[in-house]
Amino acid sequence: MKACILIKTSPGLQASVCEAMEEIPAVKAVFPVVGRTDIVVSLAVTSFLDLIKVIEKAKKQEGVTATETLVEMEEME
Repeated sequence: MKACILIKTSPGLQASVCEAMEEIPAVKAVFPVVGRTDIVVSLAVTSFLDLIKVIEKAKKQEGVTATETLVEMEEME
């Protein structure tokens, strides 16, 4: 299962949150963005439970004020 976590951070803590998220094995890419979200985290997990674990790790990072998770849908033909 592929997903993205959109993370909003406190001012000045974007870099440290990016570094912390890069340490999580399921995370494939982390990059800062400009807009209502500060960081986008792309990840791949094997189950919904694994996704929840990554989301919880993201929420526990110092400076994270909000998250939104987008889960990839199966291909539609």
